[in-house]
Amino acid sequence: MTDGGRATALHYAAKAGFVKTIEVLLDHGADPDFRDDNGLTPLDWLARASKSVDRDTVRRLLRRPRAGAVRRDG
Repeated sequence: MTDGGRATALHYAAKAGFVKTIEVLLDHGADPDFRDDNGLTPLDWLARASKSVDRDTVRRLLRRPRAGAVRRDG
């Protein structure tokens, strides 16, 4: 599987564990549910992060409620 097209800055920030970048992107409207060409979200990309990445913090940021967001509970 490649990184594929249509991956966003949020995908790459999640994989790299760039917490401040993730915060800024989300605060400016980045969609944590956006899927790349492989159907993967930034949260899915987190699984491919290096061991040094603070996965709990990144996961919490990607799952936090966003102002004006509509919950899709299934």
